[in-house]
Amino acid sequence: MFKNIFTAALLALTGIVTWEGVVFSAHAQGFPFTISGTAPIPQVNKSGSPTFDKLRNEAIKKKVPLVIYMTGSSWCVHCNTFTKQYIKKSDFKSATGRKFIFWLVDTKQIPGKRPGTIDFKMIPEEAAKVVGPANAKAPYLTLGPPAVFIIDPVSGKLLKTLLTKKAVEAERKSLPKIIEETWKAHTKKK
Repeated sequence: MFKNIFTAALLALTGIVTWEGVVFSAHAQGFPFTISGTAPIPQVNKSGSPTFDKLRNEAIKKKVPLVIYMTGSSWCVHCNTFTKQYIKKSDFKSATGRKFIFWLVDTKQIPGKRPGTIDFKMIPEEAAKVVGPANAKAPYLTLGPPAVFIIDPVSGKLLKTLLTKKAVEAERKSLPKIIEETWKAHTKKK
């Protein structure tokens, strides 16, 4: 085991590292990295989030991926840039509902349990059962927004996570095209 999170984070830059039951997976640009949730992937209609269950069922019916976008619209400059450059684009809007089902989950910063710390409050609150920051009890986790999760709605498997503008730019494609190609590659494997 690693003595601290910094050791795990440095090793995460080179691959996948297990640290106290949490898996850190590195991204091409290094930080930030995704933390896979310690909570199990919810069974269909049993997530505890009525909105997630409804959207997941819609994605299953249409045979398209479920895309969750975690943002911090009131406080996160990077989120606002990401939203403007990718989420609000006409190609993204026109693909939503046809090529993928989309759920925007916003976050608010709230005072943490210890002085000088912050926590995130999900909007809607029910989203915390599905997606959240590293200390959350949810299956899809990140160190913070912005985060795009591309999910197989049938299995609940996380297919891809995009955490920054750089991650999207590294793909050299539009966000809808990244989602479409990720889904095609996944469905070919089945």
